[in-house]
Amino acid sequence: MVDPIVERFKALIEEPLSRYPSPATVIDNWIIVCLKLEYKPSPSLKEECEDLEREIRRYVVVVKDKKTFLSWVADLVMFHRLMWEREDTVRDTKIPLQDRMKAAFEADMENDQRAIRKTRINSLFGLGEGSEAKIRRS
Repeated sequence: MVDPIVERFKALIEEPLSRYPSPATVIDNWIIVCLKLEYKPSPSLKEECEDLEREIRRYVVVVKDKKTFLSWVADLVMFHRLMWEREDTVRDTKIPLQDRMKAAFEADMENDQRAIRKTRINSLFGLGEGSEAKIRRS
């Protein structure tokens, strides 16, 4: 006779769910929180940063190619720094509205590049295409 707990566990491993949030999403959130901390530190942001760092540490044990991983994360950090500057333009009321609207549109289009970067990072964790937001073809 098979134990019902073992049977239930068998059912669970036959239908696994993918990790959520994805490792790249956790890293992406951590980068954003770090940028916010640079801009305007607060105890709550520091705590959020520490929570995300613990989560990242749990994920990274499976990454074999740490050099590539670091390079791809550095690329995502640079992306976010550039986006931060673009978003400052969007928020600057001294800049003509037309220029701000153009910057907002460009920022929206750039988010496809963010998804590409995050998908690439997720590949190091065995996650493939579709692990991040849908990327526009145009």
